[in-house]
Amino acid sequence: MTAAVANPATIADVQLEIAVDAPRETVWKALTEDIGSWWHKDFFLGGPGATFRCTAKLGGWMFEDYGEGQGLIWGTITGIRAPEMLITVGDTGAEWGGPNRGMMTWNLTEDGPEKTTVRFRHALHGNVSEETRQSLDAGWRLLIEGCMKPYAETGERPAAADADMGGCEG
Repeated sequence: MTAAVANPATIADVQLEIAVDAPRETVWKALTEDIGSWWHKDFFLGGPGATFRCTAKLGGWMFEDYGEGQGLIWGTITGIRAPEMLITVGDTGAEWGGPNRGMMTWNLTEDGPEKTTVRFRHALHGNVSEETRQSLDAGWRLLIEGCMKPYAETGERPAAADADMGGCEG
């Protein structure tokens, strides 16, 4: 038996602006080279044992690495201008709330020798529920403000990256 279900496309548009007390190059390095050092333990779709990586070049990936050539691509890098802009585009399957397609844009603005503003946007279209919208907002806020920001400022994995999410569904 075959069933076709028509759902109207919906959108989510998460936008965050986070001030980081670190030079832009340090924040860029945290985002691209050191992303696995601050990525939250519960934000791996493939479960424990994975690492998170970014190959910061046009056509590169943000992805979970399970080793031995296995993993899960979160997004393909479709735009890059180091150390100020990174854009990824990725698809989400039905098992993770999709199908939908999302674009993540990271803009880093230098606001002084030790100050950077991170402007992040994750825009999705497709099957996007209200629960998914709320989860994305809380999840990205935790990842960027609670994990990436303190990592860029101190160079150490923040406690938030290993803490329970407390109401934030990832």
